[in-house]
Amino acid sequence: MQLQHKQIQANGVKLHVVEGGNENGDAIIFLHGFPDFWYGWQKQIAYFVEKGYRVIAPDQRGYNLSDKPRGVRNYHLDTLTSDIVALMDNLHIDQAYVVGHDWGGGIAWWLATNYPQRVKKLVICNMPHLVVLRNYLLSSVRQMCRSWYMLAFQVPFLPERIIRHALNLKKALRNSSKNKAFSGEDLVKYQEAWSQKYTFTAMINWYRAGMRYQFSTIAKQEMRSKLVEAPTMIIWGKKDAYLSWKMVEPSAKMCKSCAVHYIDDATHWVHREYPEDVNRRMDTFFTN
Repeated sequence: MQLQHKQIQANGVKLHVVEGGNENGDAIIFLHGFPDFWYGWQKQIAYFVEKGYRVIAPDQRGYNLSDKPRGVRNYHLDTLTSDIVALMDNLHIDQAYVVGHDWGGGIAWWLATNYPQRVKKLVICNMPHLVVLRNYLLSSVRQMCRSWYMLAFQVPFLPERIIRHALNLKKALRNSSKNKAFSGEDLVKYQEAWSQKYTFTAMINWYRAGMRYQFSTIAKQEMRSKLVEAPTMIIWGKKDAYLSWKMVEPSAKMCKSCAVHYIDDATHWVHREYPEDVNRRMDTFFTN
């Protein structure tokens, strides 16, 4: 499988983008979360390239080989979403299937809500709709406890130093996953991605911006009661240590049309643990 690595100017930053497959095929954009990068979708990329799709997997701003602008405000939800819109414009993609996991799922939700004409169908892996996440973080003690790291990340400077020196991210990936989702070779690649200058601060700034700016932005969205227009599918590993599966059904209600698939034995890393199942479900969803 031959993949192209490109640096593409989008919304004032350069994004490292991996692209493969049929240039004339239907486009699929894969959006990774924390502390991932494009490589996290490797098993999906290989599958859908083989199926004849045009596959695009960017390193989102702040990650791996993409630009890492200084300042928390540069990681505002609207800015991150505008990156993907600008990327699509640069690649001459009017509409795409959009797949997101974790924070990438958050951007995918926001893209589908605010740029409905750009999303043909939406697939979300283990990330609730942002309105639902906000409400649960404000009302559910259990979810607050699961999301303790979001608060810890608000401390200036210290979180990235702890992560950098203790290499806790490697342990977190292995401890929060199963079925050998991350091999030793995978973790070497992740370590290389995290070793890029300013990466730890940039990744954590997504969470800092979330607490400082996003809650009010999401609250305004909730007041508009705007449903996701694109046909949506949520795939959820029910053993997610970070995000409760109880947020799935409220998230589905934020869509005009939504199919939900639980994988009972999967964790937060459902697409890496059960790639054959996830790929098959996505493929069927796209083609029906």
